[in-house]
Amino acid sequence: TKYWNIPILTPGALAVDFGTQKQTWFPLLTRVGIHMKSLFQPILYTLNLHHWRKVKLLYIQNGFSEVLDRFCHL
Repeated sequence: TKYWNIPILTPGALAVDFGTQKQTWFPLLTRVGIHMKSLFQPILYTLNLHHWRKVKLLYIQNGFSEVLDRFCHL
């Protein structure tokens, strides 16, 4: 990181800020996993393709609780 002057590889850092602020705040951070923008783009493409304007999100708030507490927390 900028403060410790060491590179960090992470499968996390899903928030867009980790990408938009990369040069300023996170110059040594490398995201090796997905991020919110890469998740949203195919969804937006599909919505536009089919001219859909309404979306419902269904999820289980306590899903996979045997793996990690609040695993599916939004």
